[in-house]
Amino acid sequence: MKFQFLILLSVLFSFACNPRESATPNRPISSDATNEVKVSIADSDPAEPAIAADVDGNIYVAYVEHAADKSADLYIQKFDSKLKSIGEPVRVNPESGIVKSWAGDPPTVTSAPDKSLFIGWTARSGDGTNYVVSVSHDGGTTFSAPTKINDDIAPASHGMHSLAIGNDGTIYAAWLDERNIHKDHEMASKNSAEDEGFHFVKIDHKGPASEHAPEPNSEVFFAYSKDGGKSFSKNQKLSTDVCPCCKTAVTTDETRRVYVSWRQVLEGDHRHIAVASSTNGGETFLPRTIVSDDKWQLAACPVSGAAIKATASELDVLWYTAGVGGQAGYYTAKSTDGGANFGPRIFVSGDAASGTPILLGSTLVYQGADNRTVIAIGADSATKSTIDAANNPSAVSVSGVTYIAFVRKENKTRSVWIAKR
Repeated sequence: MKFQFLILLSVLFSFACNPRESATPNRPISSDATNEVKVSIADSDPAEPAIAADVDGNIYVAYVEHAADKSADLYIQKFDSKLKSIGEPVRVNPESGIVKSWAGDPPTVTSAPDKSLFIGWTARSGDGTNYVVSVSHDGGTTFSAPTKINDDIAPASHGMHSLAIGNDGTIYAAWLDERNIHKDHEMASKNSAEDEGFHFVKIDHKGPASEHAPEPNSEVFFAYSKDGGKSFSKNQKLSTDVCPCCKTAVTTDETRRVYVSWRQVLEGDHRHIAVASSTNGGETFLPRTIVSDDKWQLAACPVSGAAIKATASELDVLWYTAGVGGQAGYYTAKSTDGGANFGPRIFVSGDAASGTPILLGSTLVYQGADNRTVIAIGADSATKSTIDAANNPSAVSVSGVTYIAFVRKENKTRSVWIAKR
């Protein structure tokens, strides 16, 4: 296996809902490829897309624009079902330049049954970051001042976050939290506002590991809001020794059972997907369950969380692994007892790169090899399509159509696109 060292940087933080401050209007550009539209404007360096849809079928693409001075801003662009843009992109963070984001930890966006739009993001705060949520009640035209979700005060890193909304409007949030993690000066400097960003180890399974020390293990925390994101519950720690640069996931079903997933660091540096569930709306959680013994042992971080999808009768999990227990690639597993136990894992595809996948019912979206995004129908991937030169995908399904936001490299910068399949 080869562990490739990556320096991933990001700078994202803000407080607002201002239209784009640019003389150049954003007019999405159609690609020669069928049903692909460029979201971001020229002469910018956008990345980290997230996508959601409201009950009327409108599509929202959030993305982060990175500036040369390492500052960053979070924008959102609205589209109709035919990928026609609606209005100009809107800046979500009211205070310019304070967003912190990188490829492994994009913003999260979701829409409530009443069409309210919620965006979770990380904001710089001194030598640390805060996990915040911004809310729009007018279709993404304006956003409220962000609400801080983590309830600690001392500077610390809060990220790798996830967001979900229940049918009753309750907002559920999970994230990795370093309030209790001691870091030496070298490691702490990676979080500072002056530093270029986080240093992580990336897997591409072809050779020796980098000798660079990875981040120390983190902890996973959870909170919920019952007032539309105006305030959040006391933070609840769910686990320690968590892989520090693998995204969390949170979801809920129609019975208000809540699920949170993360990548647990086990004895011997095995890094496996874990799930914990709550039967009382997030008040308390049952002990975590390891989804599969993949035998993936590495003293590094794969930058790869899981996707989870729940109904009242079952929980499905999709994740990447490169353990000696089988072929490297994406796998699924199912629980029919509320996440207490999981059936045998099912191999999905070895045409894969480590990353955080998306699970949309029977549709699976994940990072393929050679900078491609793969859209597969069913765990056996019998029906499959790809998008070339497409990285860091985010996806949502509307009336049987899959909408995918992704990053495309353009010379020395990046661009954000949306496609439908």
